[in-house]
This record gives sequence, C-alpha cells and structure tokens, in this order.
Amino acid sequence: MEVNWNKTNVMVFRNGGRLKKTERWFASNRQVEVASQYKYLGTIIRSTGKWTAATQRLSVQAKKAAQILKSRMANAQFRVTYKNAIHVFDSKVASIANYAAEVWGMEEAPEMEVVQTKFLKWLLKLPNSTPNAAVRGEFGRETMCNRRKRRTLELWGKALGGQGLFRDAYDAAVKLDKRGAASWATPVRKLLFETGFGYVWESQDAQLWATNKRHVLQRLSDIEQQNWHSTLNSSPRLRFLATIKSSLKPEAYLNAQCDPRWKEALARLRCAAHNLSIQKGRENDTHRELKICQICKQGIEDEPHLLFWCDESANVS
Repeated sequence: MEVNWNKTNVMVFRNGGRLKKTERWFASNRQVEVASQYKYLGTIIRSTGKWTAATQRLSVQAKKAAQILKSRMANAQFRVTYKNAIHVFDSKVASIANYAAEVWGMEEAPEMEVVQTKFLKWLLKLPNSTPNAAVRGEFGRETMCNRRKRRTLELWGKALGGQGLFRDAYDAAVKLDKRGAASWATPVRKLLFETGFGYVWESQDAQLWATNKRHVLQRLSDIEQQNWHSTLNSSPRLRFLATIKSSLKPEAYLNAQCDPRWKEALARLRCAAHNLSIQKGRENDTHRELKICQICKQGIEDEPHLLFWCDESANVS
C-alpha cells in the first residue's frame, strides 16, 4: 500500500498552545505534519474540540441552499403553500444546517437560527426587524437547537446499547466527563439533569432510557414552549400576540383558502410588524399616552384599538 503523504496528518487534541518539541510523529522515517483541523465526512473537526468552524461552514452552505430555494419558489408558476414550503425547507436547508448534529448538536449555534427565521419572515413578507419569537410562533416552529438536542439524545440512546468501537468511544467520553474534562458526553449529562432525568444518566441503562425516552423528549418540548411564551410575555412589543396566542403551534389562517396578501397583512398585525402609532412610538421613544390613533384621533393606536374600538378604521382602504 502506498501512502499519500499530502493527505496524511496527525491532530493532537488540546485546549490550545504550542506542542512540545518532543511531540513529533513519524511514519516510514518521515515526519507527519500536525494539523489544527481536519474535515472528516464533511464535518470540520478542530484540535481544540470546538465546533465553531464546523457550524460556520454549515451555516454558509445552508444560507446558500435557502437562497436557491427562495429563488425557485419566487419563479415558480404556481403558488407554493406554506406547509409545503416548510417541508421543502426541512429537507433541503435544515438538513444541511443540522448535518452531523448528533456530534455537535449541543452547541447553541445562533447562526443556524438565523437561517430558519429569515426564511420564515420571507415566506410571510415580514421585515427582518420582526421579533423571531413571533414568526416562529405563527408557524409553530421550535428552535433548530432544540431539534439538534433531540438527535443527540437519540444517538446517546444508541450508544448505551452499542458495541465495538462505537461503545468504546462512548465509554472513553464518559470517563473523560467523570474526570472533569469536557467531552461529547458532558452536555448530554447536563441536559438530562436539567430536565429532571438525571437518574437515567446515572443508570447508563439502555432499557431505562427506552422507557423514559418519550418523557424526556416531551420535557424538551415543554421547556421550549415555556421559553417561547416567556419571550412573548417579557416583550412590550409582543404584548398583543401574547394575549391571543398561548401555544407554539401553527396558526390556522396560514392554511386558509384566500388571497395570500390577507395572510401577510394579518401576520404583520399579529407580529407587531406594522406602522401603528404604538410601534412607531417605540421606535421614536414616544410616551405611550401620546401614541394617539391617526385615524379617529381618539385613544392609543394599538392592535386592539384598530380591531375593536376605532370607528373609522373600517373606512380605510
């Protein structure tokens, strides 16, 4: 067998700093070059154990895929439903953004969230300044991070019942975690304890995981729901949406058989992406009592006023 020395490297995992002079590797009397990162099956692995380079590369690829998808949808000779658009996004874009997520999925990777929220805003023709929690709520979409956590836990369950090198690699990660060194097992352990299933981790039992798997994944969904609703309640801009929407589920109007422009207008009103005085006043730092309705000149011009109290709004085209 002939070795391709141009593609032969050694990578030393460490927190950083230079290698010792004695840390040199040879093969066939030739010194092998030490690399700081290596791309394996499309995923960039760095010697520091950080996944920043991998997630940044994937986010760039996902953004390109999203742009291609939007271009094709815009040029299509028929109207693509929101449901079908989301399905295509998941298969063509999210699959790229979350590639190999079982390995690095516990990373926050906010750049991946941008890919999803920008696409959702584009679908409803909402401005980029629209709150992310609002547009995710309209489509009932959980964060990309939460989806990756599910996939990581799925792999952890397989590792518990794994054999051979797969199991050996997992056991090594657990040993590192027990010694206080960060490994792939560390965020899995933390997540299970944070969700109240630390005893499942302590047991390291595949059968116990199988019994509790559904409950763990449901807990992740519950936490996602609570965090999303907490964001709505803590945002003055989303006060109206928080009063009319309580669950992270797709809104029925998205599937209504009507002119898409009506759906887009309703989305702008619900997501506080409008030009009512209540919103313009926030941007101009105007006191709430001065955000008077520009139509009837009575009362604060907010969403409830426009819908229920303004007698003149029905005459506005």
